[in-house]
Amino acid sequence: MALDNIRLITQSQAEPSGNQNYINSITHLDEHESNGAIQQDIQYFDGLGRLSQEVNVFGSPAGHDIIKPVIYDEFGRIERSLLPYPEVNNGSPGSYRDFDWDQQDHPQEIFYQEKFFK
Repeated sequence: MALDNIRLITQSQAEPSGNQNYINSITHLDEHESNGAIQQDIQYFDGLGRLSQEVNVFGSPAGHDIIKPVIYDEFGRIERSLLPYPEVNNGSPGSYRDFDWDQQDHPQEIFYQEKFFK
C-alpha cells in the first residue's frame, strides 16, 4: 500500500468527546518504532450501546476527519448507514459531530455532489 497520499500522525492528536461513549483505537503503522506513524479511529455509541458514529482521525488525503454516521428508526433498527465523508468545517479532530440529516446543505450531500473531489 502506497502511503504517499495518507497523512500520518505520529502521536494521538485527537481527543474524543468526553460527553459520549466511545472506543478509541490506535494502530501503529510502523512495527519497529513506538513513536512512528499511527492511525486513529474512534467509534461513538449511544446510551443503548449501538454504534452512532465512526471517526477516522485525519483519514482523508487532505488531513480531515472521515465521518460515518449511523441513523436508527424509532424501533432501534438501522434506518440509514450512510457513506463516509470528510468533515472540513466542524469540530476538533476526533470529536463527535452532531448529525442532522434534514439539515440543508449537509456536508455529506455536498461532498457526494462534487464532480472533482478535494
